[in-house]
Amino acid sequence: MFIAIVFVLIRLLPNNNINDAADRSLQKNISKNQGKPTSRQEERKKLISELKNLGDAFTRKDKIGISKYFKFPLGDSSIYLSGMDSALDAQLKKNSNEMNEMMFQEHFTRIYEYLQMEQFSKLFQYLNINSLLNKNRLTREKHHKNMGCYNIYRIIIDGNEVTLFYGTNSDRSYMTRHPDEAEVCAEHSTIWTFLFDGKKLQFKRLVEAD
Repeated sequence: MFIAIVFVLIRLLPNNNINDAADRSLQKNISKNQGKPTSRQEERKKLISELKNLGDAFTRKDKIGISKYFKFPLGDSSIYLSGMDSALDAQLKKNSNEMNEMMFQEHFTRIYEYLQMEQFSKLFQYLNINSLLNKNRLTREKHHKNMGCYNIYRIIIDGNEVTLFYGTNSDRSYMTRHPDEAEVCAEHSTIWTFLFDGKKLQFKRLVEAD
């Protein structure tokens, strides 16, 4: 599990040379075929539409709509919820540590809160999803006045994998102004990975790191 977390975090760290080159390649392809949409452009438009639908479902807390992005049962290797709730733990134990759709919907309110799913609405609010037509990566930092934490929102498209990232990090400007404070932020990262088959997004895994 630790190795998986490190691997995913490394992929999410900025690598401007690689990301800029990928975006330039995508933009060059679009410019070359301007006025005549390519199959790649059409697929990217479908992905953007699907991302908007995903964001809408999470924003509305639509447990039925959100359930459609998961392939049940879910094992703890893809989404780890043990210890979140004693009632869910008891059900997981009886079900070989796998969560079926009925269990997901029964405990949805607690799961939504526990995984900070409300951050999805902010991710789609702060990132211009339409710009993914000619980009593979979007990043936005949201700093707050007089707060030791700032929020990070990120989307990365890598082949058929789509990674949605939200988290918090220590604000260096705040730390400089408050050197007496030992810890200014409880840093945390939540990393969702989905697979896109050209039509639909399907959940692959969730990784959390402190």
